Amino acid sequence: MKRNSHLQLVFFLLFCFLVPKSDVLAEGLLFSWFFSDCCVHDIGSMPYFEKAYQMYPSVPVGMLEAVSFSYTRFQSRVWPDTVAMEEGDIPLTYSVMGLTLDGKGYFRENLRTVASLSGEKVENILHDDGKAIMAYAAAFSALQRKYDCYGDEVEDYKQILMDLSEIPTQCEFALNSSLYVIYLFLADSDVVQYGIPRREIDFLKLFGKWLPLLQQKTVRLEESPDNKQVHSVDYPNAVWVPASSCNYSSRNGTHVTNVTVHYTSGTYAGAIAWFQNCNAHVSAHYVIRSVDGQVTQMVREADKAWHVGVANGYTIGIEHEAYGNIASFFTPAMYASSAALVRDICSRHPNINPLHTFYRDTLDDGTALNSGLHSLGGSAACTQIRGHQHFPNQSHTDPGPCWDWNYYYKLINSPSQIDSTSDVTGIFTDSGGPDGDYGNNERKLFLIHVPHADSIALDFSEFDLEPDYDFMWIYEGNNVFSHLLGRWNTQSPGRVVAHGENLLVEFRSDCGTVASGWLAHWTGYCSAQMDMSPPITRILADEQSWKSRDFQVVFQDSDDVAVQYRFFQIMEQECNVWSANPRNGFFCDNFDSTLSYTGWQHDGNWTIQNHALRQSNIQDTHTWIMTPLNGSLHSAYLYDFYMAMDSDAGDCSFIFHSDKSSPDPSARYLAVTFSKGDNSVVVREHVNGQIVELQRVNRVYYTPHQKTLYRVVWDTVARKIMVFRHASLLTEFSLPVAVNWSGQYMGFITDSASVTIDNMRVYGSRGDTVMVTVGASVNKMIRQQAKEGVPTCKIKSIVMDDAAKYSALEEKLLKVDYTAPLPVRGVQVNFKYFSQNSSGDLIEGYLQALWGTARDMQSDVYDYRYIVVVENAENTLNMIWDNNGLSTSCWRHLRLATGSRVKVGVMAVDAAGLRSSVKYSAPIVVR
Repeated sequence: MKRNSHLQLVFFLLFCFLVPKSDVLAEGLLFSWFFSDCCVHDIGSMPYFEKAYQMYPSVPVGMLEAVSFSYTRFQSRVWPDTVAMEEGDIPLTYSVMGLTLDGKGYFRENLRTVASLSGEKVENILHDDGKAIMAYAAAFSALQRKYDCYGDEVEDYKQILMDLSEIPTQCEFALNSSLYVIYLFLADSDVVQYGIPRREIDFLKLFGKWLPLLQQKTVRLEESPDNKQVHSVDYPNAVWVPASSCNYSSRNGTHVTNVTVHYTSGTYAGAIAWFQNCNAHVSAHYVIRSVDGQVTQMVREADKAWHVGVANGYTIGIEHEAYGNIASFFTPAMYASSAALVRDICSRHPNINPLHTFYRDTLDDGTALNSGLHSLGGSAACTQIRGHQHFPNQSHTDPGPCWDWNYYYKLINSPSQIDSTSDVTGIFTDSGGPDGDYGNNERKLFLIHVPHADSIALDFSEFDLEPDYDFMWIYEGNNVFSHLLGRWNTQSPGRVVAHGENLLVEFRSDCGTVASGWLAHWTGYCSAQMDMSPPITRILADEQSWKSRDFQVVFQDSDDVAVQYRFFQIMEQECNVWSANPRNGFFCDNFDSTLSYTGWQHDGNWTIQNHALRQSNIQDTHTWIMTPLNGSLHSAYLYDFYMAMDSDAGDCSFIFHSDKSSPDPSARYLAVTFSKGDNSVVVREHVNGQIVELQRVNRVYYTPHQKTLYRVVWDTVARKIMVFRHASLLTEFSLPVAVNWSGQYMGFITDSASVTIDNMRVYGSRGDTVMVTVGASVNKMIRQQAKEGVPTCKIKSIVMDDAAKYSALEEKLLKVDYTAPLPVRGVQVNFKYFSQNSSGDLIEGYLQALWGTARDMQSDVYDYRYIVVVENAENTLNMIWDNNGLSTSCWRHLRLATGSRVKVGVMAVDAAGLRSSVKYSAPIVVR
């Protein structure tokens, strides 16, 4: 009944505008419509419906949308020509109207019917939603003329809808069920938000004797097709509509041990009709309707339905209505109904444990077990309630990534017991206690309820679960439908904080293999006791102002309790590569250039691949890479990098304080060792060939090839070392005695490991203000100047509070120009007089000056200044400097003594306010 994964259309997420008022959901269980692999559909066909009503006004408004909703949830269905139908697959439907082209000799081919009645080409209906909607409206209008049926009473159009249906007329329940969903849409109050009027539907007039069955949620007795034997259904809340006897067989004594979850790849009604087709050779025990969760049983559980190939003999199959816009079919009502059915099945088949419902949708290494094919074993597998895609030797990948297995698990397994405490503080461990292992087949819930608490912190000191099989969930609230704080398996939760009075832990283990579990300590806090929020840092620097000399930067840091460490970094861009000056205790390398660019020296197979640093030789037991760094300039350092352990074993050590005049890390250094071999993080000291282990953290797991953010804080004054992974503090250690050497290098050492390093950063500590030095000297903080007005420097800030939370990274670009413009080129002057006094000793006229442009490669020339200098026998007169803007010529009205010498000096001023040297013209004599 399902398509292979490579043939499936993109899943879309459309919020359900027809939310059934299910009794099962009346207790207020929250349901999220967000799925990682499902997209939001914009209902792009809506304008076509409006156009169709304008073209065919006799068609009742809303009828076209009702048909589209019931078949496709407004999802276009366009299949490539290469789609290969399997023998048992339900016929494909096309377009946003869900029309059938090839009915396989059983379904009516209503796409051809619509084409014939409308005059539209089949090909156009297949590939153009607008034309498909218009053709359906035209066909509907044509049938109105045939039956002389007009008006706004939508009940009168049942026969037309039947004529346009693909369901065979002999499948009376399926055909009426199909029409029931169409009319149910028109009667729902939510349709008004789409501009569709809500209809008062007379369902009894429409369906008569069929109505109780269409709405039924109680026991149903039905005669078999041969009219000789009466069957009762296994499940009291199911409608009984038997599948064709050609489509199922005897189990021959095989015990039922599993439940298979499917989706139909067609409508609820279509699936029921298809299972009644003797030539289909497929069936399922149950089919569930999307809009309200109605269940139809079609094969007795004692018989073998044909739905999952080699696993048919030991499974019960449940088909869930869905296709096209898959996620929108998976409604809360459907989930609740399906879960109730599974609970009932488990009560009648005690060898199926509801705790063995599949829940491992995505593993920590990124493997998505809910996408594609993943065999979880045969009849004796731990996971007994699972998808079609989880059985051996399958080709179908339903129910796929849009089915919320974790939500389904929680509906099936309602908590029977929750261990709780109201203590403000305490120890929390697994069922095996501090020294034992937890058990198999566990579902444990532990509620920490601290009255009047603002928050509860749970800190894990030990954590060891069976990788990929046993999981822990932690919720912020008092039930498993509360806000999820996280799920953990191979990595320790570290510290988890729930806001409010409640924190709930849920643990699940499968049927085989246990581990030592966990040890954690909780504390409830009021707001005055605990650092609740991450700190905030701001850089109070104007990005538009130019810096031409040393300047002071002011930082504004805040936290709800206290800021513990303040760090900053200055970066510069040269040749399109950002870096930081290691002489000033900073470092930045994105590994976009050669290793030598930032001073790396190495021994071993260290290369740059795909913009990352990589060491790929796992045979080498001691390969290193080191780069210079001034480790004595700041009182504390923050080292920040991404690392992936690419091999199955081995160690990688980060050296953050090495006292050596050459990069070979053979003498004295401090390091953090990340060990894939024993799943640990170790802080150690290396002095003269002797390794001293300072601190060890076990049960730290590494996902192959997954880059993870690591941070190391080194407080040179307090001699404190802190190691972080993601946002969690893994360990903290203070050296008992001072380190009496200055760090000159940092780097990495691998031991039989392949690793990838990326985005290496080093920040230095600071106060509330920092004096930033500017200039060409190698020791200046900023040496790079702007390029034609574009900043090439930035300052960054990050802080950490007392609760070991980090702020977001703040950064500001800096426009730096400490180089004066080049002088202007050649100044020339002329004096043109127009009058002379009677004695002839004074001449009045205009002085004109011309000069060539100046250049400034950093901030560009902002303006030109000029000065007129007049010399005579008695003195020299320097007139005031005038601003000439960017003009390279000027005029000055002068009255001068005969014989005076006049010259003009010009200088350029750049945007940073720096002035070039003055260029003077040759003097001229006034005569």
